[in-house]
Amino acid sequence: MNYTVLNTDAEATAYARVLAHSFGRPESESAAWVGRHDRGNIRVLADSAGVQAGLILLPMGQFFGGRSVPMWGVAAVGVAPEARGRGVATELMRRALAEMHGHAVPISTLYPAIQRLYRAVGYEQAGHRYEVRLPLHRVGRRSHEPSSAGARVRPMVDADRAPVQALYRFVSRNFDGNLDRSAVIWDRIERPPPTRTEPARAFVVEDEAGTMQGYVFLSQHLPAIPIGGRHEVQVHDMACTTGTAGRALWSFLAGYATMAPEMTWCCGPCHHLLMMLPEQIYRPTLKDHWMVRITNVRAALAARGYGAPVRGSLRLEVHDAVIAPNNGAYTLRVEGGEAEVTAEKGSDTGRAPGTIRLGITALAGLYTGFVSPWALRAIGELEGDDDAVGVAAAIFAGSTPWMTDHF
Repeated sequence: MNYTVLNTDAEATAYARVLAHSFGRPESESAAWVGRHDRGNIRVLADSAGVQAGLILLPMGQFFGGRSVPMWGVAAVGVAPEARGRGVATELMRRALAEMHGHAVPISTLYPAIQRLYRAVGYEQAGHRYEVRLPLHRVGRRSHEPSSAGARVRPMVDADRAPVQALYRFVSRNFDGNLDRSAVIWDRIERPPPTRTEPARAFVVEDEAGTMQGYVFLSQHLPAIPIGGRHEVQVHDMACTTGTAGRALWSFLAGYATMAPEMTWCCGPCHHLLMMLPEQIYRPTLKDHWMVRITNVRAALAARGYGAPVRGSLRLEVHDAVIAPNNGAYTLRVEGGEAEVTAEKGSDTGRAPGTIRLGITALAGLYTGFVSPWALRAIGELEGDDDAVGVAAAIFAGSTPWMTDHF
């Protein structure tokens, strides 16, 4: 089969049909899905019978250790119903991974419909996404408190778009796993599901000098069985840079409580804004564990940030059954938040001291901080003596990796 960029209208129509069957959507909706993306980022696998499978690549970044690591997200992986059961999805993913490695893309991230397929090509669970549900009437309006004085909430206008995106990046760079968003991801926030046409209702928080300190994007939805016109508030994105702005955001959201008993919001297992609530009134439910694939080991180790006080050297022996050039030993030296990586490709690495040995899937969870090297060793996914494992734990220590966005 040929792995190519989607080029023609006929291929776009065929791929939309594949997505309609794969995700149970009308073909018109799938066609709109395809149409929202640059064709240069869509890949299809085709033979003489036409398009058999496809996916969408989402070039962007993901923050680890305070740095934006170049990342290609993968979305809309679909196989034609008549081509299923022949390894077509695996072949599609292998070709995409080879392309990423060839471009020296450090990592790839996706939300799996089925883990087995993606684990087989080197992806592994690497972070959290929780849905938080909370009763707005228990938040309480507290804008009269001195700690909230001076904060003003107003509707967002077009001129606010760049400052809002800059504020998001300023806040999110310090939380492992958060996206360094592309225009495609911002469009999903501004025009959220399910319609992707109705804009979100966006507001910003300013101080007395007019400096932006926070924002929120939200939608209001009627439940399946409406009761007395009551609806639900869904927050698509929310951030602040000060406690005053955070309190103003919660007070603003509490104002919807008369007709909206509950609010939902996707974030980490315990977002810092939740700490501002008067009581533990929220109910977190796991939505997804997103998965990461280290597509270029040397580039990935060099691209992420590390704790500035950490100083150490670690040797990693990596096995990758899909991307052969990743196989080998890498020496990672970290100091002052910077990393130096040297490779010993193709050498007989033996059992050198100060070495950990692991497969490419285990490296994903270690890299993001989702799982510690001690835990990986306990389940047989990593080998190394206590000293080497201790160094690995220090080097890859960080905050719990989480993400608000879905793609």
